[in-house]
This record gives sequence, structure tokens and C-alpha cells, in this order.
Amino acid sequence: MRVLAIGLGGAGSRIVDNLYDHDRRSKVCCMSAVAIDIDPNSLVQLRHLPESARIFFPPIDALDPDDITNIIDIEEVMTRIQGMDTMEIDAILPSRWWRRVTDRG
Repeated sequence: MRVLAIGLGGAGSRIVDNLYDHDRRSKVCCMSAVAIDIDPNSLVQLRHLPESARIFFPPIDALDPDDITNIIDIEEVMTRIQGMDTMEIDAILPSRWWRRVTDRG
């Protein structure tokens, strides 16, 4: 079984980085992984994912930097994922630390 793990944000990217490391060290090699973040420092700190599996999007909405829909270009993400060896993928594992959105009034 082949799995595509997608890490969103700092925590999600670190989770995917560790899963990728474990997959490679165990010699199972059943995982493809990608980390997506708006913080370049988070991506630089990853220790195991190859550079080609790290996707950086600079923030573009200074008024609402937490609005991920204004930052992440889904078409770009899909293009990068399709460029990976994903022909045999059986499952997708999204990984993101979810925080509760509160009224910013």
C-alpha cells in the first residue's frame, strides 16, 4: 500500500517529516510526502523531506494572514503533487494541527 502524506503548516509538516523518516529508516518505503507552509523557517527546519517535497507560499493578505484560502494556491499544490511519483498511491493522509477559530471582532 502506498500513502501520500500531506503536511500543512508547521506542526503538520513536522509530523509528515517524522513519518517520512520512519518510513525510510524502516526500509518499508511506502510513503510519498509533501510539506506545505507559509513560514519558510518551518520548511528549512525539516530534517528528512527532500527539498522537492517542500512547498512554500508567501503570505499575500496582510490584513488576514491566518486566512489560508488567500495564501495557498491549490492548483500549484496539485501540480507539485502530480509531478511526484504518485501513480501507485492508495491513500492520502492529510496532517495539520487544527486550532479553533474564534471571533476576531
